[in-house]
Amino acid sequence: MTGAEHVDLTGTGLALLALAVFVLAYVLVIAEESTGLRKSKPVVFAAGLIWVLVGIAAREHGFDAAELLEHNLLEYAGLLLFLLAAMTYVNTLDERNVFAALRSWMVRRGFHCAPSSGLPVRWPSCCRPCSTTSPRRWCWAQWR
Repeated sequence: MTGAEHVDLTGTGLALLALAVFVLAYVLVIAEESTGLRKSKPVVFAAGLIWVLVGIAAREHGFDAAELLEHNLLEYAGLLLFLLAAMTYVNTLDERNVFAALRSWMVRRGFHCAPSSGLPVRWPSCCRPCSTTSPRRWCWAQWR
């Protein structure tokens, strides 16, 4: 299928079946602890089944499923290589205690982390818990 061609299969029975397969796999992932089934098994099976449905749709509607598969595999390969490099980099930094050193440097200089996101914040005490009240209350009143 070239860039100029567009086949809309969203309302077909195959599309709805693919959506049902996806939802079922997602439900099995959520129920991993109760079923004892590892997350990867229903996801990989569903992905294979969905590609079979894409192949059937390609035959019925006359487009090239191999080109779609090749494009998606290249996208996944690029993502996999990026994640592999990023994870290796982060593990190397963690192994060398870079994050611990950065954390201690930030604490020494008065940086604090936002409790909901872990992102560093350097506003004046508006983002620090009030020392005179409950630790869960924030000192927004002083900025009014």
